[in-house]
Amino acid sequence: MKLSNIEKQKLREVREELEEALEYGEIGKETYIRFLSREIKMKFSESEEQQFKDGKEYLDDLSKSGEIDEETYLLVLDNLKKYPRIFIQRNFSEKHDELLLFGKSFKEVFENSDKKECHQILSNISAIIMYKEQEHGIDSLTPKERYIYAIDGMLTEVNNGGFNQLFFNSTGELTYDLVPALEEIGSKKFKSIASKAVDIFGDIPSLDEDSRYSHLEKITKEDELQLWDECDDEFYDCDEDIESMTVAYAKANLI
Repeated sequence: MKLSNIEKQKLREVREELEEALEYGEIGKETYIRFLSREIKMKFSESEEQQFKDGKEYLDDLSKSGEIDEETYLLVLDNLKKYPRIFIQRNFSEKHDELLLFGKSFKEVFENSDKKECHQILSNISAIIMYKEQEHGIDSLTPKERYIYAIDGMLTEVNNGGFNQLFFNSTGELTYDLVPALEEIGSKKFKSIASKAVDIFGDIPSLDEDSRYSHLEKITKEDELQLWDECDDEFYDCDEDIESMTVAYAKANLI
């Protein structure tokens, strides 16, 4: 997928705004990488594989022209690879293989994914749970499936747009599952960060879409991107191997 000149110009303007904010200390390097990665993902809306290919080609052009340095190139590329923007297909029978790389059941995944990277395995596991949720509703998920789904949702959404995005998107339905999920898999660092984020979000009677939107509008007001900044920064700096921990938990509890 090729970007039009107008789309390229819009991306350039966003990048320049981010670079200015970075230069003046308004955002850190991690936040810069996260938002630049998100803007690129939003422009390339094909399959996960094609999205990465197109995004890399765009970054290659920026690197060759000297518009981004090598560190930025590698960090954004890594973000595109690890946290693709997933476009959900409502029909379980359509466009299935892109997300179900190793299999359509948990057993198949672990049989076919030996020596693969944990983020790939977790993505496949989460896709199986996602399709189950789409077909039968979120209440059809087992407690352990909910936990894994909540953690993977956190990894995807926070890396793409921070905790605000996590609570705003459909992943927000599992807000109150997140901290128990992290405790269940033995996480200490991410659990501490998520606890702070959920505390800021607060308690509401229902986590349905309308209730979350109304609540977020009330608590964020003009500080939408700042309310969880500290939590976001701690999340990006966290060195706990959460993906390996989640995959190990899935292997022990789903098959």
